[in-house]
Amino acid sequence: MAIHEEIRQRRPDLLERLYRGYHYHRGGENRPGSPAITPHRVPVFSQHRGLTSCRYVRYYIEVAAAEDNSIVLDETDREAFDLLEELAADPDLHFEFVLRSGQAVFANNFTVMHARSGFENDPKLPPRLLLRLWLSTDPRRPVTPNIAHFEGEPGIPPVEGRTPSYSSDVAIQ
Repeated sequence: MAIHEEIRQRRPDLLERLYRGYHYHRGGENRPGSPAITPHRVPVFSQHRGLTSCRYVRYYIEVAAAEDNSIVLDETDREAFDLLEELAADPDLHFEFVLRSGQAVFANNFTVMHARSGFENDPKLPPRLLLRLWLSTDPRRPVTPNIAHFEGEPGIPPVEGRTPSYSSDVAIQ
């Protein structure tokens, strides 16, 4: 929310663009019969029932535009992405920590932007194991319906016979 407010103060014109949203590539995680790219724009920031929510993965936006010539990202879009990422990297607007063996982090993806940095396994301990789990509260956080980029969220829906992309050890640049 600090990043949202900083953009609102500095560049409200870019905030408008982020509210408009972008088509997302689903990374092969779409169910059979569903398009690989969201047919609707997924807002980076949205307001619903008085709550501000956020959803942003630049890579999926860029891949969607690269694969579908009808999706155009212009310099203003890229300027908005760059400002958001610049603010996210600002030490005054983010928190860094080391996740130690046996620790867990729970965060709401609609309220906390997050990332991981590189790591090295401690040779005295078993190799690192990262488990991803999507939890839903009851009641769920109220969000605008177009913030979803998969049917049946939270999380990526399982597709029988398919290995999820997030279980790969391939690094995405």
